Amino acid sequence: CPNITNMSSIFMNCTNLGNNVNNCGIPMGLFYNCHKLTNISHAFDGCKHITVNKEASISIGVELCNVLFVNNPELVDVSYLFANVTTDFIGENTQNPNLLFPVQTKIQNASYLWKNCNMTETFGYETIPFIYKSKVLKNIEGMFQGQTYARILPSMGGEYDVPAYDWSKLDTICPALENCSKLFDGNTNLTDGNGGTATKMINSLKKIKTLTNHAEAFKGCTKLSDYNSIPADWK
Repeated sequence: CPNITNMSSIFMNCTNLGNNVNNCGIPMGLFYNCHKLTNISHAFDGCKHITVNKEASISIGVELCNVLFVNNPELVDVSYLFANVTTDFIGENTQNPNLLFPVQTKIQNASYLWKNCNMTETFGYETIPFIYKSKVLKNIEGMFQGQTYARILPSMGGEYDVPAYDWSKLDTICPALENCSKLFDGNTNLTDGNGGTATKMINSLKKIKTLTNHAEAFKGCTKLSDYNSIPADWK
């Protein structure tokens, strides 16, 4: 498939996509030969069992991030990619790093990427993947909306304080961002651990001159230690 550019919704609502005891998940080289791919929105929307086998879920979930899109540098639209997914674990390790989007410098739309994604296994020292390599990223509206399982805000950017993935410096990670509204909307179990507070994120985001919409970015995130201090137009 070397000339395919659009694989939007290709596996949408598959119920046993990676339910294979031998490889514990979807084929990792699934998109390797589709190097012209630009649109993969909704590709796994509503899927079940992308990674399986509890004992292997953390290693498979991280390895998946390191391989799945390694040969797709032209990606522009990844919106709703893993929306409404139920799976064991998908995460990246920003220390190594093992990134879901390691070579993507052209992604503009990552809205609702992980909306309502339900992971049955989560690990504090691995992070839910973000877009770190694209300086033209414009839209992360609702990226993590509706995730109700426990997550720690510092771990979203790496527990090991890797500067390139520090969420208190989002102004340098995504300097062209326009929309971060509803980013963590409904994340009722989101906490801030050892000081990686929402306030630091907000101060960073405020430095982005192109940002015009941030409404309800932290709506319902009442377990954050600084929730009461978050400006009203951010929650």
